[in-house]
Amino acid sequence: NSRTTCIAVAAERGFVDVVRLLLDAGARQAIPREGTTVYDTPLATAAAAGHLDTVRLLLETGVDKDMLANTNFKGRAPLAWAVQEGHLDIAQLLLDAEADANQTCALGSGVLLRGTLGRTPLVWSCEEGRDEQVRLLLESGADKDRRGPCTPLGAAARRGHLSVVRLLLEAGANIEASHPNDGRAPLWLAAAEGHYD
Repeated sequence: NSRTTCIAVAAERGFVDVVRLLLDAGARQAIPREGTTVYDTPLATAAAAGHLDTVRLLLETGVDKDMLANTNFKGRAPLAWAVQEGHLDIAQLLLDAEADANQTCALGSGVLLRGTLGRTPLVWSCEEGRDEQVRLLLESGADKDRRGPCTPLGAAARRGHLSVVRLLLEAGANIEASHPNDGRAPLWLAAAEGHYD
């Protein structure tokens, strides 16, 4: 594939020894896709695929801080990929390396990406009902009331994730914060989906 690099492919497949070999040979961690300024970084591909050892190696070899924030062709940074795919251990590593817990998805207009614009790692985690990820992100400074396509509390309430709703409320999330597009509060969103608990 001429749109990605050897090191990104090796990272995506978890070939940590190949990644190490390529880094030792001087491979660059970020080369823009042909005709764009969008990167498929090894860090993003390894984070999305859940390869902890590869992510650790890339971070230990001095990944540029910009790579923690760099979004790939789907508009997601490595932390967003890790939480979306449920890789808590990788999310922890990235947060320890100072990834931004409040970075939003940069794209959202394509058919496959519709509605992703503005989502934060916390919103992804709330939508999926991942308690431990929500706890980790809150402890790392994620904004519990940040609005994107919805608030974290609205996302959890709409999906019926009661344990996540409780975590957010214990953290002081605003129960009155309405959905930015339609003005509906989390309680309304939960009731509309039949989540009466």
